[in-house]
Amino acid sequence: MIHLLHALFELGVSHVWAERRTPSLNQRDLQLINALRSQHAIPDKLHVDFTHPDQEPMLWLPDIVAGAIGLHHRGDDAMPYERLRAGVTEHVIRLD
Repeated sequence: MIHLLHALFELGVSHVWAERRTPSLNQRDLQLINALRSQHAIPDKLHVDFTHPDQEPMLWLPDIVAGAIGLHHRGDDAMPYERLRAGVTEHVIRLD
């Protein structure tokens, strides 16, 4: 999450809406964001809020784009990745 939030801020994003999950996962996400702020790993100017997809349809778009990118990287171009490509910036983060 630190890489994603930092990359979004560098792209000029000032407000991030994340999908609300279970109460325990929401609490863990908030603790992480607060820890990142206290470590100055993400700027105070970057606002992060949580909501349900049924309350914020704009949360649907990242799922659609992520799905198209995932299918493309697996060799399945049934979804129109090429139509999205010009507007997508991919950041590869290795977790190993």
